[in-house]
Amino acid sequence: MKSAPADRRLPTVALVWFALVLANAVKWQWLSSMLMWRLDHPVSYEPFPGWATSPGLAMVAWIFPFLTLPVWLLPQRFLRQSLLCVAVINLVSALGLLWHIQTHNDATFTVAVWGWLWIVFQLSGRDDPRPAFVSRSALGVVSLFFLGGFMGKLTPEYWTGEVIYDIYFQGKPEPFWEWVRARFSSDLLPRLAAWFSRLMIFTEAGLACLVLLPERIRILRRIGIFTGMVAIGMMAIMANIQILSVLLPLLALLLVAWRKSPVH
Repeated sequence: MKSAPADRRLPTVALVWFALVLANAVKWQWLSSMLMWRLDHPVSYEPFPGWATSPGLAMVAWIFPFLTLPVWLLPQRFLRQSLLCVAVINLVSALGLLWHIQTHNDATFTVAVWGWLWIVFQLSGRDDPRPAFVSRSALGVVSLFFLGGFMGKLTPEYWTGEVIYDIYFQGKPEPFWEWVRARFSSDLLPRLAAWFSRLMIFTEAGLACLVLLPERIRILRRIGIFTGMVAIGMMAIMANIQILSVLLPLLALLLVAWRKSPVH
């Protein structure tokens, strides 16, 4: 009996899938301690329904993507349909966490919602989509996320660097920021914060435009994708490990876009 032909979508789906699960794992220490504390100190808030204030339900929604990993061991002929069903459930779990009072509007789960939605979209068709379409759709998710970040920074406080100075140049205990505080004088730090903040604004504006890069100018498209990967890597270096829960799925989507981008 012939085995079913391999689905060419699965390697790219797997890359994003496992990046989303790994991003979920990065949240473990912060989320578990917070939810355990909430079990002893429950909170309620009128705009949120009862399910959206339950720590136990949030923990189940967070754990579920780990429990579904064995689905990848199923036989090839059942794999795509099974992955699609599980991805839909993971999408619902991420949406629940995005609306839960303890994780409401968290960037990790915002990325997770878009990442699982992208996976559902990729698996829902019968035929393999064109590589250019896969690349464009992956860039679309990345651009949409950074468009929100760019729009949120269009304030006087970000342009002058006041927000970045308070959060990073004064408040961050990570080695990079300790080195910055030791290397530069306290008088220079506010000016550095202003230029750093403006660089962040322009970088996020550029990442928001990745999806607009024309397929015809292939070298420009690949340079743009590579620059996006470098920018995400720099963000990871300058922040703490928790930021990986946001950046890992975005980096995986950029790798998909790079892999599927035409080279000839």
